[in-house]
Amino acid sequence: MTALGRSERLALSAAAGLGYLAAAAWFSARPRRRELAAFHASNSGGEYAVLRLPQQLGTPWALVAAAALQVCARRPGRAALVLGVLPAEKAVEVITKRITDRARPVYVTPTELRDDAPVDGPSFPSGHAAIAAAVTAVCTPRLPHWAAVTLAGCAALGAWVRVHQGAHHPGDVVGGLLLGTALGSAVAG
Repeated sequence: MTALGRSERLALSAAAGLGYLAAAAWFSARPRRRELAAFHASNSGGEYAVLRLPQQLGTPWALVAAAALQVCARRPGRAALVLGVLPAEKAVEVITKRITDRARPVYVTPTELRDDAPVDGPSFPSGHAAIAAAVTAVCTPRLPHWAAVTLAGCAALGAWVRVHQGAHHPGDVVGGLLLGTALGSAVAG
C-alpha cells in the first residue's frame, strides 16, 4: 500500500469534514433506538483497567508527542502544524458542543459509568476520539503499514472505550473520529 499524496490527503480531509458536519446534524438529536441498542451492547460488561491504555491516544499529550516526533525528524514546520491541530480541534469541539448540546448517556438511558466517565457537559463530539484520529492521521504517512494499521486500531478501540465507560453515545465517537481525521489529514505528511 502506498502513502496518500498531498491532494489525496486534502480530499480525505474535506470528505471527513463534510462527514463531520453531517454527523453533527444527525446526532444532535436524542439518540435513536439503534444507537441506544449499540450503546447498551458496548456499555455492558465489567470494568477492565487495561482498556484505559488505548484511550490515552485521545489525550492532548498524544498530539504533543506527535509534534515532538516531527522535531526529532528535523521537520519543525510540520511540528508547528501538528501542534496547531490541538487548538483547532478544541475550538471546533467546543463550538459544536454548544450548538448540539447533546446530553451525556447517563441523562438519556440507564448507564454503567466506569473510570473517569464525565457526566457534565454536552456529549457530541468525543474529544478523545477526535484527538486519537488526528494523531493517527498525522503519524501514519511516515509509518510502516503494520504500524499505521495498529495505530488506527488503537484509535478505534479508544473510541469504543469511551462508549464502554458510559462517557459517550456511539454517534459521539463517530463524530469525533471524523473531526480528527479531517484536521489531522489536512496537516499530515
